[in-house]
Amino acid sequence: MASIQSKEPDMDRRKAIKKGFPISEAGFAKHGEEIFVPWGKVESWNLILSPVHVGVNESGSQKDNALMEFGMSARPLDNGSGWEIASASAFRFWNADMYRDLPVRVQYLMVAK
Repeated sequence: MASIQSKEPDMDRRKAIKKGFPISEAGFAKHGEEIFVPWGKVESWNLILSPVHVGVNESGSQKDNALMEFGMSARPLDNGSGWEIASASAFRFWNADMYRDLPVRVQYLMVAK
């Protein structure tokens, strides 16, 4: 996760490059986890999310497991220093009547605007 926080919230990408700050960062996050921008505020960054793994693979079973729903989003934190990740799936196992919610691990990429 990003750990450098600039005291210059209005810094742009060119100024960050001159100061040796990163202009991109990648990593992994889980549902409910917060990720932070390396400098500035979220308005200075683009965020791309991608699921790492969705659902469950039961070894030796190819019955009728079903991925019912999948969702992923990022909510900016109130202070603008990063995002809270939301990612979950609804999954029904072949031998169950009800589905259950499973957390989804996501990979993220932040790129300065």
